This record gives sequence, C-alpha cells and structure tokens, in this order.
Amino acid sequence: GSSFLMAVVNNGGTGPHVDGEDWVDGCCCVAPFGSDWTGGELAFRDLGLAFDLHPGDVIFFRSAELVHENLEIKGNGQRRSIV
Repeated sequence: GSSFLMAVVNNGGTGPHVDGEDWVDGCCCVAPFGSDWTGGELAFRDLGLAFDLHPGDVIFFRSAELVHENLEIKGNGQRRSIV
C-alpha cells in the first residue's frame, strides 16, 4: 500500500460512496476544520452511525470498505477536512 495526503472541501455533502482507490487493508483519517457550521456529519448508513465532527476531532475508518458520506451543511458556516 501507499499513503497520501489531500485536503477535501466538503460543501453540500458528498453522497454515499466508498473510496475504491484507497488501500483495502488501510484506514482513512479525517480531521475537520472550518468555522460556524452545523450539519455535515460523517455518516455510515449501513451501520446506522453518524458522527458530528468538529475542529480537534479525528476519526479513522476503512474508507475502501465502508459506504460513507458527508451529510448536508446547514447555515453559512464552512467545513473542510484534511483526509
């Protein structure tokens, strides 16, 4: 496998997906940043879970195996993530 760093801009949600180019045995790390947003939860509908992440939070998950999405951002805030 290999590792890479990218900045992902989450505006308006992403829709359900798996990251097919990610290493199957690896984990994706997401750390959100921005200001004054509501919504935008990282959701795993198949698992019945949604995480309301904010600056300072970090989450690891198997992005090549788990269907995930960012729910819609509400209001005028801005949410971005380092992935």
